[in-house]
Amino acid sequence: MMTALLLIAVALGGCTTAAPTAPPTTSLGDHNTEAVEQLVACLHDAGWEVDYDESSASFEVNIPEEQYDAYSAARDECNESVAGLYDTTPLTEEQLSEIYEYEKWTAECLRAEGIDVPEIPSEETFIERYTTGDPWLAYGYVGQVNEDRWNELLSICPQL
Repeated sequence: MMTALLLIAVALGGCTTAAPTAPPTTSLGDHNTEAVEQLVACLHDAGWEVDYDESSASFEVNIPEEQYDAYSAARDECNESVAGLYDTTPLTEEQLSEIYEYEKWTAECLRAEGIDVPEIPSEETFIERYTTGDPWLAYGYVGQVNEDRWNELLSICPQL
């Protein structure tokens, strides 16, 4: 039986030096945690086994391939039920700069773990792409890794 593993991460990721120690501090709160928790509860109520990770405000669902369409429909319905809880306030320039610094840190952190991440674009280009829905994300370059390696990377190079 083929199983699809879905990992829904609410936050973004980031790294800064060749041997990163700790991610940069930010003023960006985890304002969407309540929405994710309610989404997880909704999926659970709909009959899906959901593993929620409070530390990253993310969850995993193991779905047999033949049940994916049913899960997808339940997920869409649950997303609609919690949509109003997500903070959709536009980010300030300061917050976008913080995200840029964190992504820069993430890129370095992932490189130190052997992941081939290209140089981050300039801050101006990064912000322009981020605000137009085409963000540059260091984790987008991780590629296919097994679940253990993914969790290891998240532990070493935590997402924002």
